[in-house]
Amino acid sequence: MYLPSAESRRTLTSIRTFFAQLATCCKAASASCFAHIEKFWLDCLRRRQAVLQKIAADLTNKRAEVTASWTKVNRAWQDNQHFTLLFIPANGRNVAKKHVARKHLQRSFICAGALLAVLIGGFGFTAKQAILTAEEKRELAEFKQVKQAQEETIRRLEQMAEKNQQELAQIHKLEEEMRKQMAKSGISLPPKTDSAASAQGGPV
Repeated sequence: MYLPSAESRRTLTSIRTFFAQLATCCKAASASCFAHIEKFWLDCLRRRQAVLQKIAADLTNKRAEVTASWTKVNRAWQDNQHFTLLFIPANGRNVAKKHVARKHLQRSFICAGALLAVLIGGFGFTAKQAILTAEEKRELAEFKQVKQAQEETIRRLEQMAEKNQQELAQIHKLEEEMRKQMAKSGISLPPKTDSAASAQGGPV
């Protein structure tokens, strides 16, 4: 049976101690790292909550201000039949005042609203017409391109037909010459072909 020496036992003990200390250090470092991460996220959460609370408070205050202003304006509008309009120059002198009845203001607001509605409707109609005009121009350009391509195709077909008629006329001429030669030689003539008969009228 083999027994390790004292030096070997001390070495093993030292290695075990080293790994134990290393594991302890790793656990401590991990705990510290997790603690820092947890603190960081908690701080972020607190800051976010503070920002959200501030935004909510600002919105509440703004809503209260708008509601109070609207209440004042509505109350002033309901409780008074006449209003005074002030025209104050930049230098603060010669301030002009104009007293206006509430019914006149109502009519002015109605006319302004109707004018605004007419302007918006006119702008929308003009925009729609512009879009339709652009679409019609595009379709017209496409139609012109298609028409030009069709005209080019028809022109080529006419040229091909004219060329075919010329070739048929030449063939008919050669056939007539051959028939004359065969008739002089006393050879029986075969009947004329349809192509030769149709080519007698010449090119179209």
